[in-house]
Amino acid sequence: SSAPAWADQTQSKATSSEGQITFDRYYVVELDGRHCGYARMAVRESADQITSLNYLRITIRQFGRDMLIVFKSLSRETPAGKLLSMDQTIFTNGAVVTKKAVVQGKELVVTTTLFGRQVTERFAIPPDGFTTEAGLTRLVRSLLDKPGQRLQISLFSLEATSNPFL
Repeated sequence: SSAPAWADQTQSKATSSEGQITFDRYYVVELDGRHCGYARMAVRESADQITSLNYLRITIRQFGRDMLIVFKSLSRETPAGKLLSMDQTIFTNGAVVTKKAVVQGKELVVTTTLFGRQVTERFAIPPDGFTTEAGLTRLVRSLLDKPGQRLQISLFSLEATSNPFL
């Protein structure tokens, strides 16, 4: 089965909107020593927004058949690490699951679509707030020259199953 058109478009908003690309890397993906696909991570920064792209496209052999798996995640946040929105799409041999997350007041609203059916969930934002993976990376980098720091941080991830805050 072939992937949808978006799956081949690695040039996304993360690398086509205004701002400067601060990180853009492609990676070869191997499974059991064999090339099975590639991954791309890119970050574009402007004065008011940081957009991060995570993209993975692999083909694996399962039960004698090739199975195409495509994962694409696009997050937008402020330079201070406040999430604006995140879109995630997973394609597996014809089945497409999309998740969209947006902050609305003191809640994170996550809408999941599978086979045309939408489910919306609302999650209370932790009292101390949260950060994204990109925001956590910037925070840790800023603390590398300050040993002895202890942090307890809520991390946001759409991959989490029951609650997106880890």
